[in-house]
Amino acid sequence: MRQRFIIVPVCLIILMAVSGCNLQAVTQKSSCKTAELFLSAVTEGDLVKAQELSAGQVLFNLSQRKDVPKAKALRVKTRTAAWGKDWARIEGTIEMETPTGPDIGWYSLDLVNNDNDGWRVVHIADKLPDTQGVGKSLPQTTLNEIKETFTDYLKSLSGQYDDASKYLAGSALKGHQQNAQMFKAGPTIKEFHGMQTRALWTQDNLAVVEFSYRIDERKVCTIGTFWRTPTDQWKLVDIYQR
Repeated sequence: MRQRFIIVPVCLIILMAVSGCNLQAVTQKSSCKTAELFLSAVTEGDLVKAQELSAGQVLFNLSQRKDVPKAKALRVKTRTAAWGKDWARIEGTIEMETPTGPDIGWYSLDLVNNDNDGWRVVHIADKLPDTQGVGKSLPQTTLNEIKETFTDYLKSLSGQYDDASKYLAGSALKGHQQNAQMFKAGPTIKEFHGMQTRALWTQDNLAVVEFSYRIDERKVCTIGTFWRTPTDQWKLVDIYQR
């Protein structure tokens, strides 16, 4: 009798623990699904759907928009960055095809869970490219392709500012477009030479590369993050000087 008395409570505890884990997994999956649907709706210009999946300031901002640029959502990936009772922070990546070519976006979304409405997006912000974990070695041929992309980008800044956008995606493209009126009047760079490269990190369709060169006789060292598009092009998505 004692053995049966011990085994039954232990089994109940195990069942309760498994049920709790399953419930948490289902809840996290549901919040990720809402984030994916929201990103796809905004990308494809479906304001009605996006408003159905949002609340608070995000819903208000969307309600004030008459139209948004439309693109075709190709692939959406999400992961749970933080999770609590009726709240989740989801990191999402969406690849898209725009009228001017492939593009990508990385976002951080906060969602709340209302009993009647389910998960709703209440905050969204751009985030840096999703570089995580130990990088792999970058083949020399790939490094040469990235170097060519970056070199062509710098050449465009020497006199064809608008053309430089075709080498960019993500936040780099957004920043380029926002600064267009400021820089398109004249060359941003007069000349550059002595380009040297060093592969720093790569994983899946992302690579981080260091560039050393001279602009107008001034030594410059920059670190750029590049994204490989579905058509195997490399585009610059983030850059900074070190």
